[in-house]
This record gives sequence, C-alpha cells and structure tokens, in this order.
Amino acid sequence: MITGRRVADVRARIAFKPRFVIGNHGAEDRSSRLPDDAARALDALRHRLGAEARVLAGAGVVVEDKQYSLALHYRLAADAAVALATIEALLSDLAPALGRFGGKCVVNVVARGVPDKGDALDALVRRSGAGAAFFVGDDVNDEAVFRRAVPPWLTIRIGRDDPTSQAMFFLDGASELLLVLRRMQSLSSPA
Repeated sequence: MITGRRVADVRARIAFKPRFVIGNHGAEDRSSRLPDDAARALDALRHRLGAEARVLAGAGVVVEDKQYSLALHYRLAADAAVALATIEALLSDLAPALGRFGGKCVVNVVARGVPDKGDALDALVRRSGAGAAFFVGDDVNDEAVFRRAVPPWLTIRIGRDDPTSQAMFFLDGASELLLVLRRMQSLSSPA
C-alpha cells in the first residue's frame, strides 16, 4: 500500500496486514528520514500554523500533522473559497525546502526531494522482486504513479474528474473496483 496517510494511521484502519505500507505520499518508508533543512522548515511551519490556529479554525481549516508532511483540510469549511484563501495566505512564503500540492479539499506540504508515490512504487517493485505493479488512485498525488507507469504496470484512476490524468484506465466510482478485482482474480485462477 502506498498512501497519503501516516503508516501508523493506515495500519489501524485496515483489517489485514499488507507486506508493505508506505505513507506520507511516498516519503514514509521503513528507512525514511527527512533532510535536516526540510525537518527544520516543517517545524517552523508547524509553529506558524499553531500561532494561526484560531484563524485557521475560523476559516474551517483543519491541520493534520503527519510527521513527514502537513495536510491542511478544508472539506468541512462553510466557505471553501475563504478556507483556501486563508491557506494560500499562510503558505505564500513557503520555505525553499518545502513543496506543496493540492488534492480533494486539501493542500499538502511536503519536503522537496523526498520520494513521491511514483518513486515509492518503483522502489517497492524492485525491493519485492515483483514483475509488475497494480495501482489504483483517485487524487492529484496519484498522478506521480500514473506519469511514471511502465509496462507491465497497470494504473487505474477512480473518477473521471481530471481529463489530464495519465492513468491507463478509469472507473466511474470505487464500487466498480470490486468488479475489476474479481475479474482479475478469475482470469488468474487455474481453470
């Protein structure tokens, strides 16, 4: 599994134990370590966001600290435009050691140069000795995998809301994924 969540968070949410779980959009793996300048920059941003906690809360922004990244969620904001403007104002002078990317009602801040999901999947394929990869995603940060996919990787985007997505295949909704998995299983099972 490669997820935007922290590894500890995702492990607590699933009822099975996958062989590999990589968190924080690819940055959190078993040997992960943030570069010192990025760790300092994230700490400084944590302090700044803490000082502006009242402003963020007033705009309906929730800050999720995932150790290797920060997520500023505005899904529950009464006015998404106001929430996003508040986030933009606070991140307008982001430290050079940090980068940012959007998502579904979220702005993520990560260290520059750490692995993204595409890097993580490539490393995971090599580490595991797998001959192929199967990746399903539904958000902006999954495009790193879709862009990097090489045969025999198989990539699927859930949702057709991004006409520029580089996924190989698309599903209208998550409910269709079960049908795909069942079909794949039936094709791979001995007759």
